[in-house]
Amino acid sequence: MKFAPITENIPTRAQYVFDVVREAIVSGQLAPGETIVQSKLASQLGVSDIPVREALRRLEGIGLVTHVPHMGCVVKVFDSEEMKELLETRLELEILALRKSIPFLTSEDYRSLQEVLVAAQNAICYKDYNTFSQLNRTFHKTLYGRCPNNTLLNLLDELWDRSEVARRLFKAAPTRIIESHNEHKALLELVSQDKTDQAVELLWEHKEKSFNLLFQQMKENEGT
Repeated sequence: MKFAPITENIPTRAQYVFDVVREAIVSGQLAPGETIVQSKLASQLGVSDIPVREALRRLEGIGLVTHVPHMGCVVKVFDSEEMKELLETRLELEILALRKSIPFLTSEDYRSLQEVLVAAQNAICYKDYNTFSQLNRTFHKTLYGRCPNNTLLNLLDELWDRSEVARRLFKAAPTRIIESHNEHKALLELVSQDKTDQAVELLWEHKEKSFNLLFQQMKENEGT
């Protein structure tokens, strides 16, 4: 795929490369198993090899790419067992983040969450699964955003990035979109009423449904 060259007003060249490649992987523009040619990437982004190498090392560190002898960096391919472990860990951390965040959510947060739900409903109407998936992440990130444990939030961001293959779930099982959206509405209602235990229980069921479906589909694909 082609990347736009570097622009002004960026933190560092390495950070820019990291952000661009990370988003390409997360969005599916760079597919699992696809080789990232360092020299080509540097040329497309208008940078030297040095920031590209630094960015790829960081991406390898968070598990989005892996180094393969005689090939270079390739986008990480997860098998079903690896993904299961990743999603199980993410579920536990999301439960913890929700518990810690609920007491600190503000009226502005609730307005933002309602706006996300409205946008998600529009995405459902237009069968825009990619936008719905992005809004799904925004909803959960906002819901956990007041968690005072930044280490926990950073870990969740990394795990979410690594499991973004889940975006395909909504394309492969569009009926799950409607279920997921209704669960989001119910979850927000419980959170707004400070019913933490019930909200946690619903979040667990909500995530487990999606994760189990994704795991099942990955197992089926491995058998083909």
